Amino acid sequence: MNNTSTVTVTKRGRGRPAGSTSFVNVSVADLDQFVGASSAIPVSRVWLEKMGLTIQPISRTIQETEDQTSAKVEFKISKL
Repeated sequence: MNNTSTVTVTKRGRGRPAGSTSFVNVSVADLDQFVGASSAIPVSRVWLEKMGLTIQPISRTIQETEDQTSAKVEFKISKL
C-alpha cells in the first residue's frame, strides 16, 4: 500500500545545452544567394582576430541641433 519510488529528475541548467552550437559553417556561395555584395554581415570579433584582420572601432558622432522652442501654452489653474 505504501509504495514509494525515487525518481531522479534531471534539471536543465542555465546556458546552452551540452552538445549544441552557436555557430554553423555556411559557404560564401550559399550566403551570396541570400544577401547582396554590399550587405553587412555580423561576424565574431574573435574570429576576425584569428584570421589576422585588425579591427577599427567605429567612431560615432552626435550632432547637436538648434533648440527649436515651440509656442508656449498658457493655462490657468482654478480650485473648485
